[in-house]
Amino acid sequence: MIAIVRQLVRREVKSDPNLIVGVVREALSILPVNSRNVRLMVHPEDAELIREIYALGDTEVGWSLVEDPVINRGGCKVVTDTSQIDATLDSRLASLIAPLLAGARAVDDEEGA
Repeated sequence: MIAIVRQLVRREVKSDPNLIVGVVREALSILPVNSRNVRLMVHPEDAELIREIYALGDTEVGWSLVEDPVINRGGCKVVTDTSQIDATLDSRLASLIAPLLAGARAVDDEEGA
């Protein structure tokens, strides 16, 4: 079941690559206001979209873009001098699936009692 969910999400990211924009906005919004040396790490193909949307060339965005082919499309990491936000596709899926698995385990425990 988990593998199916992952496959569906990956397919959605491929069909609408602009989803990365929302992920980036959300990840950057979590940062403390005084964050310094902010680096946004994304897949190289997503980096192209981010450059277009944010018109990177201006230094006014307050962060630098780092291409990282290890990060799956549709996800990102934000790294600063003092913190790190993992908004990769795998970590976001894990945070959604974990409560479901915990709920299923609780039901199994109740049925076994």
